[in-house]
Order: sequence, then C-alpha cells, then structure tokens
Amino acid sequence: MKFAESTLRAYESKYTIGLALFTLGVHTPMQLHPEELKTHLLETDEEFRRLATQHCEYKKRLEALASRPYLTPEEQVEETRIKKLKLKLKDQMQEMIDRYRHEHVA
Repeated sequence: MKFAESTLRAYESKYTIGLALFTLGVHTPMQLHPEELKTHLLETDEEFRRLATQHCEYKKRLEALASRPYLTPEEQVEETRIKKLKLKLKDQMQEMIDRYRHEHVA
C-alpha cells in the first residue's frame, strides 16, 4: 500500500506543479504546442538547429527546381535525392522532439 500511496502523492505533486505553472503562463514541454516546442529546440539545441537549417536549404533548392519549366534527367535525379534527404531530416527532427517530450514529461 505504501508504494501506491507514494505514487499517488508523486502524481498529485506533479499535477499541482503543472497546474501552477500553467496558471502562471509557464508551459511544460508536454503542454507546448508543436511550433512552440520547435522554437524552443531551435533556441536551445545546436543539433536541432543544424538539422533545421539544412532542411531549409533543401526546401529552397527544391523550390528553385520546381520553378523551372523543365528539369533535365540529372535535375530530376537531384530533385528525388533532395526530397529523400529532406524527409530524413524531418524524421530526425521529429525524433528529437519526441525524445525531448519523453525526457521532460511534467
């Protein structure tokens, strides 16, 4: 019974702290909207910032290719390659977001 009581007290404590922070306008990672969490990671995590910067560069390159009326076969291959790399970066960034949420559960 002691284990259940201590678990309940820990849960109540976390809930009370989370509620107090929310009332004060302080959001815990689980309460942050996805865009707010991305902004937080961009400001605090060098690796996330590096991935986001590379993702943006790929996006610009794809936009440049898309603006062309015709793509050469080489450009088509490059477009496919960049799309795959961009998707891989997006997946890595999402993994970092998920890991951050898991590690910072309020």
